[in-house]
Amino acid sequence: MKIDTQDRAEYLKLRKQFVSSYGYYLRQSADLKTLEALFLAGNNIDPHFTYENLSVKVLQARLVMLKRADQATATHLVRAKAFLHQRLIETELLLCQATSWETGQLPERFESLNEELFGGLDDEVFKRIVDTTQKGALSHFPVDENDYLSENILLLKKLIKPVSRRLLSLIEKHSITQAATLFLRRTGMYRRGWRVVEDQTRPSSLVAPRTRRLILGTSIVNTTDSKKKLAILLHELVHVVRAKYPSPHPESLNEQKELSAFEEGLAHAVERLSLDKTLIPARYWRYFAIGLSKGIDRGKPRTAREVYEILLPLYEKYAKGNDPKHFVFGTIVRVWKGTPFSVRGGAISKDIRYVHGSMLFVEALSRQRFTKRDFRFLLTHKVK
Repeated sequence: MKIDTQDRAEYLKLRKQFVSSYGYYLRQSADLKTLEALFLAGNNIDPHFTYENLSVKVLQARLVMLKRADQATATHLVRAKAFLHQRLIETELLLCQATSWETGQLPERFESLNEELFGGLDDEVFKRIVDTTQKGALSHFPVDENDYLSENILLLKKLIKPVSRRLLSLIEKHSITQAATLFLRRTGMYRRGWRVVEDQTRPSSLVAPRTRRLILGTSIVNTTDSKKKLAILLHELVHVVRAKYPSPHPESLNEQKELSAFEEGLAHAVERLSLDKTLIPARYWRYFAIGLSKGIDRGKPRTAREVYEILLPLYEKYAKGNDPKHFVFGTIVRVWKGTPFSVRGGAISKDIRYVHGSMLFVEALSRQRFTKRDFRFLLTHKVK
């Protein structure tokens, strides 16, 4: 018990010292519309993104500090050591990306760091996604279908509908921040210290369990589409509700990643079903883009533009979504974040975790028939 207490104290101290995570260094300060127009105009002109905090000098200094902290931390402090290890990998990966802006190429260690932090591509999953795409079967998950899956999805949709209607009503009557706050009050989360804050410096929303904050980014705050606000908010509220129920700290980084991936799959399913959409999300196109970037189909990596030129006709033919050029460009921007478009194999495999999470969730729904009680338990307890 003494070791656990010491470990937790050291972990919290280190977390405060090295609070900035991977995403902090990749905040963009650029006019995306202008850069998109430049890219779509052709002429092989690639956009130049500006990352305020992505500096070789800053990251080298941070790496030195992290290594010193790691050397000073006893090996029996498992949680503290795991945290430092993750920050070290993040910083080394960021340093590779920062270096690529100066040299025009990625250091050799980039791919192994990328895989250790976010996971590696599964050739079989990539082939299945390519196969379902080329068959025009994007309304289906690339898994074997059975009666349990469709039956469980119908039940989950039935459970989500009343919550969606009430939340949509709040969103249409109030600002998104007020609507989210009212939801926290009605579910008892507000009494537990949870608060809603807006952050105009980040596009995506975020749940921070440690500080009990639901942070709303510009993609939800600035949109006028009530249903889009509903979907994003429902996604984040799944994380908030599950954070209400404590669970043992995962024994390993892999177990932590597994739990995190599954929860993300659950949250995304709730988001998609609230909009009466299929569970096939945009993230499959990101997985596709990452695979093409690494060249797992031909053994030779590609640039961002080369991936764009392959994905665009496929998306136009099979997805039939609105504004395909905008969608595919956004996909490329996301997976190449932090690396120049001209660098081959520069995609970050962060979205692999989300695809993995969606598959874990669907596989869980495929194995057995769920009841209302099962789904309520799933939404409130951190179990697979």
